[in-house]
Amino acid sequence: MAHLIPSGRRWLATPLSTTELPADLPLPPGEHIGAVMEVLQRGRAELNALVTAWA
Repeated sequence: MAHLIPSGRRWLATPLSTTELPADLPLPPGEHIGAVMEVLQRGRAELNALVTAWA
């Protein structure tokens, strides 16, 4: 069924983990990964809602 989901929605449905994040986004000293993950998860939820509304 995953092959029927458009690529953008598939990416949004893929879990994001803290092990992937450091490779993509080096954090400045003193920045906490938990706070960054919260922002990313909210952003992905908003994007998912937008893509779903357009579908």
